[in-house]
Amino acid sequence: MQSNIPKKILIIDDEKELCSILTEFFSTEGFVVEVAHNGIEGLSQVEKFAPDVILLDIKMPQMRGDECLAKIVKITTSPIIIVSGSLSEKRKEYCMVSGAYEFISKPINLDFVLEKVHSALKNKC
Repeated sequence: MQSNIPKKILIIDDEKELCSILTEFFSTEGFVVEVAHNGIEGLSQVEKFAPDVILLDIKMPQMRGDECLAKIVKITTSPIIIVSGSLSEKRKEYCMVSGAYEFISKPINLDFVLEKVHSALKNKC
């Protein structure tokens, strides 16, 4: 990353183990990380934390990720990367049309996710 200011990443996913892995990984890569375990918490964190990039799961309790996506794009221009285990082509297309930057299938490869995050940050500038 070019700036000395750490980039902020928000992870919105109900899988706590995955969130822990991603938090540790991105922290060691120099990111400031915040986690929300459902869409409602995620929306709140978007406003409070002002992330530079968002990783968003689709299948979550209380508010599905696609519903959350539709609300997030109204309050931030930060790139949103969808991370999901199983998603129909129709729902993937809906997410991309609704403002998602990228789609990554679970199980994830950490280096691949990092590459996509860096790409999203470059395109944001």
